Amino acid sequence: MQFTTRHLRPSVTRALSLSLASCAVVLASAATLSAQRGGAQRYDIHFHRPLAVGARARVELTGSKQISMERVNGRNRESVRDETVQVRFVAVERVTAISAIGKATTLEYTIEAFEITRDGTRTTPLAVGTVLTLERSTQPGGDGHMRVNGRDVSEEVAEALSIVLSRSATDTTDDEVFGSQTPRRVGERWNVNATAAQQQLAATGAPDMRLRGEVRATELVTVDTLPCLTLTANIQGQLRGLPNLPPSASFRSGTMQMNATGAFPVDGSTRPPTGTLSVVVDVNFSVSAQGQTQNFHMVVREERSEHLTVLP
Repeated sequence: MQFTTRHLRPSVTRALSLSLASCAVVLASAATLSAQRGGAQRYDIHFHRPLAVGARARVELTGSKQISMERVNGRNRESVRDETVQVRFVAVERVTAISAIGKATTLEYTIEAFEITRDGTRTTPLAVGTVLTLERSTQPGGDGHMRVNGRDVSEEVAEALSIVLSRSATDTTDDEVFGSQTPRRVGERWNVNATAAQQQLAATGAPDMRLRGEVRATELVTVDTLPCLTLTANIQGQLRGLPNLPPSASFRSGTMQMNATGAFPVDGSTRPPTGTLSVVVDVNFSVSAQGQTQNFHMVVREERSEHLTVLP
């Protein structure tokens, strides 16, 4: 029997993309940071930084996504899929529409560089100077639209861009999931609001998960001359199932692990300038056909890094 994950791929991919989207502002890159002592001072925790129409920034994004799958028969494991996609995207971003809470729902990107490397082969699908329009979906499970000159880009390009650009915008803020009602000192920890996180993921069509996690105020840093508080978030998820499985497939078990660190300017309003984020989804499932059942193990890894410079 030849089995393809074509029917499973949207569910697992969406789970990853939405995990990234829910934590999109929890980003930082240690290479650009200058650490300082925190002392006893307390800082207000502001994850959500509302945007305004017309806001501009230069963004440098890199990301990768790896999908590997094995057929499992006792101790024997046979690789049936191994794909890696890497993306580099540099552009000037302009916000053209926002939600009621200040989340960007439509953005324009004037491309300075865009490269996709798929299993070692590099392509440049959109030329320098191209204007890409991203219309984020506000509907549960929606993927939004990515267009050039009013026409949707190919699905292959859209999927690659989704590694570094979020295609959805929920009405839940990251303060509801990761925030703290009280000011915090460097070194303090607090729990993630698992209920709010689960509701946010459910609203975007992600698999049902049992979540737990914590946030820590790690240190004071200076990033591109901006005084920032570094916040680190770690979330673990136990999957309870996968939506839209084909009739022949049965979910067995699954986990999700997310790690993110963000340097948030202490002024409470400026966007985080740099960032890294990693998400791993590990799933076991079975497929039955013609009276036989085969077991499969799939791992999807996504990583993203960002450097953002606010423009006038």
